[in-house]
Amino acid sequence: MSKRKRAPGAGAGAGATEQGRELAEMAPGTLLTVAVHTTWLLRTADSAHRTLGTVAETLRALRETAKPGGGADGLFGGAFASALLDGALSDLAGIHAIHHRAAVTYRRYAVAGGRLIPADGDGRRAPDPALVATWGRHSRDAFSHARDAKRKLRSAASIARAVEDAVQLFRSSPTGSPEWTTWTSAALRLALHAAVSAALALRALRRMRDAVALEFHGAWRVLYG
Repeated sequence: MSKRKRAPGAGAGAGATEQGRELAEMAPGTLLTVAVHTTWLLRTADSAHRTLGTVAETLRALRETAKPGGGADGLFGGAFASALLDGALSDLAGIHAIHHRAAVTYRRYAVAGGRLIPADGDGRRAPDPALVATWGRHSRDAFSHARDAKRKLRSAASIARAVEDAVQLFRSSPTGSPEWTTWTSAALRLALHAAVSAALALRALRRMRDAVALEFHGAWRVLYG
């Protein structure tokens, strides 16, 4: 008995059903949400960066004046940079998971099947290979920048915790003593290092946001031309 051939584009993964198209059409909206949430995440990371800059300036002034107390109690202004960076890292993990699901769904129903149902439902058309390639490039860039941002946020948070530990150590040392000078200098170096790491994380997050925005635009064009 001969086997019947399946029609081209048949199957759940072919993007050849109205339900498949509905799922594909939802993905660009989710990508836009990811870009918006990344913008909000940038605000948290920027707050941590500014906090670390203020800490460095305060530590530099303390080292130069060596006044008892010296304003050390207000170093973090009620917001610890490490907590802000840890929060940003946690939020990024959530955003990354949503982004991944959207990209997988879009690839399955709008790209991998090789056929699209036009918005008017009249017949099927193949997605433009050039548009698909452009979407794929932006998608890969977005995930690459997200991984880079995760590494840099983790590094900045770790260094920020070291800053906070060093601050506690110089606070417990007599002002102007060798120990006080050593820990104040160490805290300053670490604060400057953490600020640079936070700045690099901000740059990676901005690149991620921009790449996701381009990914959204590319996904839209694949669907609608």
